[in-house]
Amino acid sequence: MIATDVVRRLLRQHPKLHPDSAAAGEFRSLGLGNLPFLEADENQPWGCFVDSPGEPLSPLPAFGLSPSKAADHFNSTTDLLLAEANRRDDPADVAATLKRRMGSDMVVCFLSSMKFRSPESEALAAALGKYLSQALPPPTALVCSGQPGAQRAFSKNCKDDSRLWHLVPYGQTSDSGVGQDLPCCHDAEEQRAVMGRLGDVYITIEGGPGVAEEASLAAENGAFVLPLQRSGGASDGMF
Repeated sequence: MIATDVVRRLLRQHPKLHPDSAAAGEFRSLGLGNLPFLEADENQPWGCFVDSPGEPLSPLPAFGLSPSKAADHFNSTTDLLLAEANRRDDPADVAATLKRRMGSDMVVCFLSSMKFRSPESEALAAALGKYLSQALPPPTALVCSGQPGAQRAFSKNCKDDSRLWHLVPYGQTSDSGVGQDLPCCHDAEEQRAVMGRLGDVYITIEGGPGVAEEASLAAENGAFVLPLQRSGGASDGMF
């Protein structure tokens, strides 16, 4: 969930500054005019307004709270925000949501190392990207994890990048500059958990422990996994 949406939801029933009040003006002058408690709407029951238009900047008691109560209120709200930020969605649910967003019943995932172990692997990844994007009919989706190395070579050579997707952590972008990003996770561990549940077919080139984990998870979930063994690494059972 986007952070600003979380804040708005948590503050729906809290007092709101009147948009024309002196307090709201002070926040705007500091460049903080986008804070959720300034987004008051008189037509919605978002709690009571404080500071009527034209009144001087009010002290903390204008919120109807003593300093100690205000501190407790702040701490409890902060705890809720941290809990929401740290909440992890079920990877299977995330994968199902992403699949619906891609609009595809067939998802082919490409797994690989971030660095080439063999010079042949770059040419192999490039050839796969070109061939699969031409041979597999729409709406088959091609999915990478937006990393350099073989993933970049695969992506750069796709002939139909409208079907190319990259699973990336929130706030990050893919490396290749082509295709569409799918922000879906907080870190690499969560990314692997989603990737291992998303595809119907997996093709691997080289790979380290992360690729081995994704491929094993995919196989456990009934996907077809095709490791290109001659590339070495996890694809040849190293991990």
